[in-house]
Amino acid sequence: MMRVWVGLLLVGLGGMVFGAEWPVVEGAPESCRRPESAKGDVVLPHVIRKVPLGDVAYLAKGGGLPDTFVRFSPDGRLAAIGTFQGRMMVLEVYTDKTLWDRKIAEGIVKQIDFSPDGRQVYFGEQSVDGFVYAAQTRSGKTLWRRRLADDIQTSAPPPKDSLYGMYQLPACFRLKTLADGDVVVLGLHCWGDHTRFESMTRWCRVYRFSPEGELRWAFPEEAAMPLGLIHIDVDAAGRRVAVLAASAAGNTPEDFAYKPGSIYVLDGRTGALVGAFSLEYPVTSCFLAEGGEAVIAGDDRGNHR
Repeated sequence: MMRVWVGLLLVGLGGMVFGAEWPVVEGAPESCRRPESAKGDVVLPHVIRKVPLGDVAYLAKGGGLPDTFVRFSPDGRLAAIGTFQGRMMVLEVYTDKTLWDRKIAEGIVKQIDFSPDGRQVYFGEQSVDGFVYAAQTRSGKTLWRRRLADDIQTSAPPPKDSLYGMYQLPACFRLKTLADGDVVVLGLHCWGDHTRFESMTRWCRVYRFSPEGELRWAFPEEAAMPLGLIHIDVDAAGRRVAVLAASAAGNTPEDFAYKPGSIYVLDGRTGALVGAFSLEYPVTSCFLAEGGEAVIAGDDRGNHR
């Protein structure tokens, strides 16, 4: 049985001082962090609760690692968990209460984030539809959903015994909530034989939605891009969006305006392209510095430039 442990695992205080509102778990040892904890105090991890996420033995036996996504609410009192088996749940961290738990997809819950006030939770799936959802945090009531497969196409469900077929379905690959409640989403769909470039097909697109689900803009504006966009970042104010283009595919035109191995910078308010950088080394992620004035690129070895 695959499980996730939700616990108080904050060891280093780093100079922070906490007020009387800091929750204390009933029965927790004295070594747990408390309202009176101060800089220099020794604080030890303590398991608060364990949450079963379903049996994924078939995947583990094949050497696979089941995707699980965990996001804490802004006040740290709620945790949203998405599973490899398509379950989405919201629970109270410091009690045994689960607010809601339901299966939303024949696929993976890929990404989760909360609105700044914690009243809404956004989540996206990797499935034949690639839906993005907004729901009320405490009730789980769906407020809106958008089907990414309408843009980035769909694929047939993989065989049940397939270890990696799920990852060839359309996905909400990245999702980030902004300070004004808007949501920026990266939709990605890649399928084919990864050992043969010409057999691969890639369709990707970046979106900005309002808290009510209205599409503010999409990049590219006209249609999905036949290029692998694998990472995005956006500053909290939504002024700039960095988009990492990684790999071409059999459906990428030779004269395509956008190139693999590049970072594209968008105006976060309109989705218009405002800058581009060609990279001479393989990069797996990109991040905007505070204020959105610089882009940091990182590789799979932990190097950043």
